[in-house]
Amino acid sequence: MDGGRHIDGVSREGGPLSRKRFLAGSRLCWAAGATIATVEARHASYLNLLNGVVGFPDAFDEPVAPREICEAVKAENGGFIVSTPKPYGPYESLDALCARLPATPTP
Repeated sequence: MDGGRHIDGVSREGGPLSRKRFLAGSRLCWAAGATIATVEARHASYLNLLNGVVGFPDAFDEPVAPREICEAVKAENGGFIVSTPKPYGPYESLDALCARLPATPTP
């Protein structure tokens, strides 16, 4: 596994944690997402070390727009979501969900 690619996964998970509304307002989901993100960060650090680079190159990640994260996880863009049900929750498709997300980083 490529260390840089794994770091992208951490960024994808961390992005939605920047705003509670992307986790349906549930404190339980918020806590679970934060726990997963920290474990993935440790995995990324270890994989960086195995690949001969600094385990934690930066103290902070660059902010990423939620729409960019949604687009990045799609299989056609090299991501891990290979299929979704139609309709996708209250949206017609995953594309429709991505289109509704902010195109700029959220505070």
